[in-house]
Amino acid sequence: MVDNFLQEIWEKFIDVQEQLLRLRSVPASIIPDSAKIVGEKLYVTANENDTSDVIIEEIASTFNLSSTEINIQDGYLLVDASIAQNVKRETKNLLSERAAVNYINFLPLPIIDGDIKKIDSPIIKVHSLLKQAEFDYLFDKKDRLQVTISDLKKLKNILSNGDINIILPENASIVLPVSPNPVYFLSKEFPELKIKHKTRSYKKKDKELSEEDREILWNRTIEIFDGYFNDEVLQRLNKEIGVSVFGYDYTFIVNPKVVSKYDPKTSPYILPKINPENNSFTFHTKLHESIEKDEDHLLNLYNEEKWDFNLKYTRLKKFFDFFFGSENVIFEAKFIYTYNLNTFTREYLPKQEYQKSDLWAQIYQSLINDKISLNENGGNIGIDFNWQNDKIEEIISNISSKCDFINLNFFKNHRCNIDFQLKDMSLDEAENLLREKFPSIKTKRDDKNGTLHFYQEYQNSEQGLRLKEIIVSELNTLSLNTFHFELINIPQDKEKYIFEIDIQSKKESQSSAIKELRGADFCVGKNYFGKLLRVNYPEMIFDISGIEFEKTKQLFESHSVNSIEPNLTGDLEKIFRLKNSFNNISRGNNLRNPHLKDFIFDAEKAEKIDDIEVYTNPQSDTFLELEYHLLNKRINEPQKQAIIKTLLAKDLAIIQGPPGTGKSTAIAEIIWQHIRINPKERILLTSETNLAVDNAIDRIVNNNHNLIKPIRFGEEEKLEIEGRQFSPSVMKRWVEDGKIEIDSEEEEQDGESLNQKLILLNWIDNIKERAVRTNDLESATLNLWLETLTNPTKDIRQLFYDNYVKNCNVIGATCSSIGERNSKNNPTSFFKSYCEIFGKIDSQINKNGSNFVDYKGKLEFTTIIQDESSKATPAELSLPLTYGKKNIIIGDHRQLPPMLDKKEFQLSLDFLLDRTENKEEKKKIQKLKSFVLKHFDEMEISHFERLFQKIDSSLKGVFNLQYRMHPDINDVIKQFYIQDGGLNCGLISPIDLGVNDPDMHNASSRYHGIEIEGLISKDNHVIWIDTDTPEMLDGTSRINYGEIDAIRDVLMKFRLSKSFKQYQSFWNNIEDQQIGLISFYGKQIKLLQNLSKDFKDIPIRVSTVDRFQGMERNIIIVSMVRSNRIATDKNQKADFNLYGKMGFPEVNDLGFAQSPNRLNVALSRAKRLLIIVGNSELFKQKEIYSNVYKTIEDKGGIRKFETT
Repeated sequence: MVDNFLQEIWEKFIDVQEQLLRLRSVPASIIPDSAKIVGEKLYVTANENDTSDVIIEEIASTFNLSSTEINIQDGYLLVDASIAQNVKRETKNLLSERAAVNYINFLPLPIIDGDIKKIDSPIIKVHSLLKQAEFDYLFDKKDRLQVTISDLKKLKNILSNGDINIILPENASIVLPVSPNPVYFLSKEFPELKIKHKTRSYKKKDKELSEEDREILWNRTIEIFDGYFNDEVLQRLNKEIGVSVFGYDYTFIVNPKVVSKYDPKTSPYILPKINPENNSFTFHTKLHESIEKDEDHLLNLYNEEKWDFNLKYTRLKKFFDFFFGSENVIFEAKFIYTYNLNTFTREYLPKQEYQKSDLWAQIYQSLINDKISLNENGGNIGIDFNWQNDKIEEIISNISSKCDFINLNFFKNHRCNIDFQLKDMSLDEAENLLREKFPSIKTKRDDKNGTLHFYQEYQNSEQGLRLKEIIVSELNTLSLNTFHFELINIPQDKEKYIFEIDIQSKKESQSSAIKELRGADFCVGKNYFGKLLRVNYPEMIFDISGIEFEKTKQLFESHSVNSIEPNLTGDLEKIFRLKNSFNNISRGNNLRNPHLKDFIFDAEKAEKIDDIEVYTNPQSDTFLELEYHLLNKRINEPQKQAIIKTLLAKDLAIIQGPPGTGKSTAIAEIIWQHIRINPKERILLTSETNLAVDNAIDRIVNNNHNLIKPIRFGEEEKLEIEGRQFSPSVMKRWVEDGKIEIDSEEEEQDGESLNQKLILLNWIDNIKERAVRTNDLESATLNLWLETLTNPTKDIRQLFYDNYVKNCNVIGATCSSIGERNSKNNPTSFFKSYCEIFGKIDSQINKNGSNFVDYKGKLEFTTIIQDESSKATPAELSLPLTYGKKNIIIGDHRQLPPMLDKKEFQLSLDFLLDRTENKEEKKKIQKLKSFVLKHFDEMEISHFERLFQKIDSSLKGVFNLQYRMHPDINDVIKQFYIQDGGLNCGLISPIDLGVNDPDMHNASSRYHGIEIEGLISKDNHVIWIDTDTPEMLDGTSRINYGEIDAIRDVLMKFRLSKSFKQYQSFWNNIEDQQIGLISFYGKQIKLLQNLSKDFKDIPIRVSTVDRFQGMERNIIIVSMVRSNRIATDKNQKADFNLYGKMGFPEVNDLGFAQSPNRLNVALSRAKRLLIIVGNSELFKQKEIYSNVYKTIEDKGGIRKFETT
């Protein structure tokens, strides 16, 4: 009975994963006319105006509205009062939540709204100011100011002394017309010549003007490398566009081994200054002085022969061959030509017939990585730049060098666009008065035009009438000389509801969702067209190379495609593998350990170790042998006992390891001990996420021996920096060209710049160290050996790679990637990689005469080690075990569970239901939703926990000593482990290793020494900053602006603290300096990321709790987000008349924290200082969180954040 229920749980988990996968495959709307093909890349623009018709129709149906009566662009709904009053409040609340998932702001209460307007619009004052300053300016349709950069800087100075509160942002934009330059045509006419266009800027000389005000002028030249125009061509081009020779450069590159023969101090010969980058001497020769002097052309030797190119070359070449030896000299030439820009632009260019689409295709290709907006129809490009710090001439020169076949036209008095903000203090007064009288009133400001739109919710018609009278009365107190106001008329038989799309949040969500799909295949309908390469939302770039290119090109150039969708075949294959492994385990098929079908459902059935106490006795031969061969001498007693159990187990061993207890260290030791005892071991190290695999495999690296040789399977771009060093593709790149850096665009790593490592280099370093340490070689031989290893040739690199692969004994891979065959019975990527290492690969010919590759091998491992197992679903946990003779499962069932937050899960399935038209599919989703909601508590229990609770003690290891956290933080965390026997701090037990030692060089010290009055003392290691600010719903996510303010306050105090600066200065490693900001909601993470940009002087890493699992930082700040009150507007204030003692609608949903595991992960990342920011009133409702709060309170760590 139990087994049947567990099997049903397994099946439902797979169904949940399959349905959530569909969330990622929702089609994305695109603008059909935006499609552009450049080379083998497709550029399309997302349609940001796409709306969710299903929820709109549902709201319309609820209020009996026709399609003509509902328009989201209006921002509100007018509903018959009699109908609206009969709709239950619960129904309205549910519709509001459902709408929020689709980024529609629908408030469940009716509103009264109106406008306050200034009689004199503030924008008129801005006009007056600009005219008085005699600026040449315009305003566009969006009230953005168009003005020259010079005048913009003057405006900043004027505003600093003025009474108009204009806020100028850091960035402005500029639009530059684009036209082809001569190189565009010459490179087509003379493809054999290497022709470049050079654009240089300089300032016009004018003593009466400042450097800032002087006009920017341009030198535009044509440069030919190792060639030139003959006289006939030059005469023609001179006639057509005024081309003439300006000068030429002769460069002689000298072998570095002989270049030192020339000493400018002692040599009688005068040569140009040497270029140390390539040991070259360049002779610059000018033929004309008619254009602005260029400092690059300094030397003008051999002037008498400058017009005789060959004579000058012969003389110089003869000298360099004589002085350095002809075999040590390489010659390069560059001829520089000027042309008449006016003649080219006005006379030559209009006569040319060329394809503008071809020109723009080249522009797209050249500027693919730059954040520049391209407008082919308008014939221009747009650039965002920092107008205070960036020099526009340098930006233009940089773009021109990348795209050297176009001219960017920057004119005298060229205007830029700046979207300034205008803060009207009098509007502040009006808004503050409203909020003071009506705390829950919502406002929308337009400071430029001096308008303030407001709306106030009410609960019933009587309250609505009363509020209307009070609002009118209060508005009458405003000065009529400055404002006029009006309430918007609502018919007596109607109620008005806010109903508007949150464009910004929707854009952010769409952008985030699309970026997560980078690297995914995309389709139109069922037809594959390409792989998503890059996202600069709303623009997306796809690689459409391959056999479908012509078909794809024709399809998108028809401009009829309005929707694309990700082809998640790889993810569907994962579901196939999970289902397949589930069936194999249930039926006992194809299992490397035939007992797996029994002990995976009931861990009691795993073969026990008889007399385990004998082996784990510290005096036993087994124990002593282990101690003698320990790789890490700091392995503690519980770890030693657990390692012995894993060595002796036949079927299964399980290790429960709370945070900081050394799971990764133990894994490295387990692998070492297994391979030490049996060199023929073949071990699979796996986990459900790439991050966990990469963190674990990185710990295997050892600087003393080369016995363990791991290889990491998986797509290189999906691996973390720690795991990529084991990737065969990185190794092969190193063999080929000696490089290890990844070539494709790197994702930002929270502001960190990390260097790529390589396991083969570690192997070589170990050999070098051993050679030096043993001292068995003569000095000359040793130096030769070290030189060979330090600068290995390609043959040597190949030799190391071949031997490493040949002796590989550890494979790292994610659980769900493992398998032999896909749904079409073709070998999986994992199996192909496996056969390359352990199997055989043959080239065969099929019946049709076509070649195919045959992968042969039996997928089998002597030992499977699975880390972070508590996070895996049952099928994910079990899939790799089908290929192992022995299985070691490591995890912590008090950390992240495999399920989503219950509410988030429900909203996600509702989202799918809204978008599913097929009745059978709807029925299937509804049935799944009902099952999961009914059995959610059972599904929250990880399969790891079920195994851990039932397995025999001889096969179970428990780590209960943690070495990460200060004892005060440990006292907080151990609340989560009371049922497991608690958690102790190994830094003070059995002896104090100096946990409070002010000398932080002591590896056991968790001292921080930070003293900030009212916040932290050097003895504080856990702090709860208590907030009472409301949470807000943002799509399916949550945010809490009050907590952002509280964290800002903490960071500001850190910034101003001398003790914090002293603490920071101690560390050299960026990870030690970083403050970790953790939250549980993606939208709160976005707010924290924006906040961190204001504190660039403080190293900060912002991440979700899921990504922080497995990591640690000295200081951690956790934003809890959830509150016992909820708001619908950022500026909403407490309204005690409308909502009672809370001042806001009351909520008691713990959300993510309903299960303590996520909170445990977040809090246990801190080593020295843990700061929790959250609403204690909500969290203390649950006993375990109440214990956490009480522990912090007993240590004097409670701080109340006072909102202003």
